Amino acid sequence: MSEFLKELGPEFYIIFLALAVILIVIFIIIAKVFQISRAIGNRTLKVKENLILDNSEVLVEFSIINQSYIDNEISELGLYYEKRKIQIEVDSINIVARDSYKKIISIDQMRMLLNLFDYKLKKVRIYFEDSVGNIKLSKARLSRKHLKNILKAEKKVEVIKERKERIENGNLTANDRARIFFGQLASPFVMLNHVITRSLNKKLSDYQMKKLVKQEKRKLTEEIRRQQEAEKRRVKKEELEAQLQLQKLRAETVAEKNDTPNEEIIIEKAVDEIEKTDDVEILVPDESNEEDGK
Repeated sequence: MSEFLKELGPEFYIIFLALAVILIVIFIIIAKVFQISRAIGNRTLKVKENLILDNSEVLVEFSIINQSYIDNEISELGLYYEKRKIQIEVDSINIVARDSYKKIISIDQMRMLLNLFDYKLKKVRIYFEDSVGNIKLSKARLSRKHLKNILKAEKKVEVIKERKERIENGNLTANDRARIFFGQLASPFVMLNHVITRSLNKKLSDYQMKKLVKQEKRKLTEEIRRQQEAEKRRVKKEELEAQLQLQKLRAETVAEKNDTPNEEIIIEKAVDEIEKTDDVEILVPDESNEEDGK
């Protein structure tokens, strides 16, 4: 077998590779064709739910989405609870292609439809029936969770109310007695925890207040320092301006006395300073040395 493969030329490998590529492309095209035909031909419907808060009232929105490219029709929409169907919409509804139908009810209406007068809640599903008679179910997660929280809160309030009535009437159960006993037993620790927490919170608040005061004090000190530096610069500038003005007045007074311009006074002062120096020597170049050099 290995010798047979060695005897094959490069043309065989090129043809084999080309055939493999063609087969892969054909499989991809077939898969795409099936996908497109399934999307166009199938009557795909999908149900979704959403919770809406409207003026402190919770509403449940059921949406039937037509994902196909042809029109669909549903004949019934409702809830499926405890193996029974609870109808919400029984009219025939036509949903055009790539569109949806929405039905909104309040959470209280949904609770009445489910007949939830106790505090137990089982699985809730949304169902719809198409024109052919096929029924599709979907879990009502959001609305069930909200209803469960409502029932839990109501049950808690009811339990507290019943416990208060039993305590007032003296009809205590074993659970109530155990709760009272352990509550009294743990009351010193609860009080100690309360005192420690309160003291710690007070210390933390005092620390934060001191920190804020220090920050404000630092900012105020920095602002005062900047103002003082600005005032010092202003005073120094005024002093320099006054000195310059005084020097100008002196120069003008001297010029008026000598009847000479200021520039001449400066030149005369420079000449006087040169004449006062005794060590100044004027060097005259020697002409004979220059001729020898030539």
